[in-house]
Amino acid sequence: MRFALAYLDWPRVLPAMGRLVRPGGRVGILTSLATSAPQAMATYHKFAEHLELDTVAEPPTPREIDPVLDLLGRGGLVIDTCWQHNFRLWFKSGVDATRWLLDTGYITHPALSALEGEIKDAMIELFGSHLEDGFREDEGVPLDFFFAGVIARR
Repeated sequence: MRFALAYLDWPRVLPAMGRLVRPGGRVGILTSLATSAPQAMATYHKFAEHLELDTVAEPPTPREIDPVLDLLGRGGLVIDTCWQHNFRLWFKSGVDATRWLLDTGYITHPALSALEGEIKDAMIELFGSHLEDGFREDEGVPLDFFFAGVIARR
């Protein structure tokens, strides 16, 4: 499964994976961790607070790989290997970073899908300016990502 944990009830699904794999079969999972893009998350909370909106505490993915390993093990899978890879992406501006987050689907929400035209552009500009004001460095505007992977077998 690649980046699927954000879209399913992974604490319930992962223990069931052992029943779906034949003996000798393997399961591979690659996921972004909830700690990814902390700059965007902090900006989101600041932005939502300013607009007096309810916020999501954090993304629906695991904060670390350990719960994933535990849940797969509960389902009868043996972990062959796991890893975490951290990296930083640089953007010329906060608006560029915001557009990348939206265009890649890294961030999504039904309310975002409903925005169109000038309203959407204004929200991107506003969010991007908050992102830039809070996190600009000499090299540009960074977004830090934390990805984890696991291969388990039955």
